[in-house]
Formats: sequence, C-alpha cells, structure tokens
Amino acid sequence: MHWTPTTLVLIDEATDRDRASDGRSRYGVYLRQQEPKRWFMDEIEARDPAAFARFAWTAGTGPVMSPAYAVVRPDLDIRLTRAEEDGSLLVLIDVRLHHDALDKKHRPPYQVATWETVHGSDDYPARIEPENESKTALLLTATLRVSAAQWDLWEPSGELEGETLTDDAKSAVGRLAELINTHVGPKVAALLDNEAGRWE
Repeated sequence: MHWTPTTLVLIDEATDRDRASDGRSRYGVYLRQQEPKRWFMDEIEARDPAAFARFAWTAGTGPVMSPAYAVVRPDLDIRLTRAEEDGSLLVLIDVRLHHDALDKKHRPPYQVATWETVHGSDDYPARIEPENESKTALLLTATLRVSAAQWDLWEPSGELEGETLTDDAKSAVGRLAELINTHVGPKVAALLDNEAGRWE
C-alpha cells in the first residue's frame, strides 16, 4: 500500500481476487454474509446512495472484513453514520495525536505515556494504547466529522443479490474512497501539521 499525507483509503483489488473463495470476489462473499435484504427497509432505501454506501463500507472494512477490501490508513479509524436531521451521510475520522499537540498548560507537569507506535514498514504506523497500564497515560484522539451531503455518491441499482450487488458495492466503496481522499485527506494532513494539508 502506498500512503500519502492525503491518502486515507485505498482499494485492495488484488487481495480481493487472490483470496476469493467463490473464484470471483472475496468482498462479494462478505457482502452476501451481511444478508443485505435485512439492511434496508425497502427497495427505495436500497437505492439510496447514502444508505447503500454505509452498507457497502461496513461489509468491506474491518472489523467485519480482514484484511479489508477498502483499506484505511493504519494511523486512522474511519466510520460512517447518518445525520439525524436529513439522513445524509457523515464521515467520522478518528486521528490519534501525541499529547504534545495540547498546549503545555493543558498537559501534566510530569511525564505521561501516550499512544505507542506499531513499528513496521509503513510511513503511517498504527497507534495503540500503551502496554504498561500502571503508568498514567494521556491518550488524545481528534474526531473529524465531515458531511458528505454534497458528495456525488454512487447510485446503486437496488439489486441485492449476485454479481450486480458486488459490482454496485465495489463502485460505491471505490467512489467513497476517492471522495474521502479528495475532501477529507487535506483536512487530516492539516490536523497532523503536514504541508500538504489545508482546511478548505
């Protein structure tokens, strides 16, 4: 996976093909396991881009699917929900920050633990809770909530079976990954004080 400061999600088509137990799509198998007809109240909701995007995203990301079809950058968590006001899609990105991001007057005057980095080859390694639970820790997480109400989400066919379902879900998640990277990636980069960031 090739991550950049503004790339938050990547689609893993190679693993989807290589590990497909049905010979076509591993993600397609996971979609069917989610019993899609139970996700939607009726056919109209099954054709709603926001509702379908949430279903497709849930089936194609962790913890439901591992390794995921839509792979989220290791240092982040991304969740989807809907606005109570109008039902539009909301994207929530959790960014774990070092406590030095707080002004000094808001930090303890003594050393405390912070998120531990999972070392590996990634430029954006995962951050986990410190192992030593007896030491005081200050674990700072910023949640960035972005409305997708104006985004051009994939419009699904409403078909909830077979290859059409898989094709629709792949298109929905692929489009959503592009939109998240385009609209939210620069904001996350800005939050992490990267020069590629901007708050537009």
